[in-house]
Amino acid sequence: SAMKLVAINSATKTVANLVRTDYLVDLIVKTDSGTLATEGVTGYKCVDISALSLIKGFHGILRVWDYTTNAWATILPPADFQFPSASSTYGTMATVMDNKLYIVPSTCTNVDIWHLKEPTAISAGTSEITEFDPLLHEIIVDIAESELWRADNRPERGNAPYTNAMSKINQINQV
Repeated sequence: SAMKLVAINSATKTVANLVRTDYLVDLIVKTDSGTLATEGVTGYKCVDISALSLIKGFHGILRVWDYTTNAWATILPPADFQFPSASSTYGTMATVMDNKLYIVPSTCTNVDIWHLKEPTAISAGTSEITEFDPLLHEIIVDIAESELWRADNRPERGNAPYTNAMSKINQINQV
């Protein structure tokens, strides 16, 4: 029974990382950054986000609201976040690097961060998966079943549910 819970919890994280964000609405949360710090070398504003337990890494940051300019920030991949100073002529920009959310311009003092959180672990007293679209429940069970067969050293039995789950994930991600 404990192994089943471990497999289900692992499967929920796997599914959350593989499916499109629009199937994960119950995992979207808003976090107030508090006062932003100033990064020493670049002068960019930043906030440590390691406590947010993000899923999907950089792609887990969905929106950033800049209270200073009352505007949404443009979220850029880290490689594109190259500003010669802590200012931006393009409005508020944000990126994620090294467990920190970086923001320009440096006049920004506070932001709200909309992000995907890790699924809540299911415990022995929990009887259902509540944070996921019902369409994903069977996929979670298939991945958990596959993990259990592999843990029992019978990977050939785990191949069918895993293949089934991946096929369904591919189908719903293309919709």
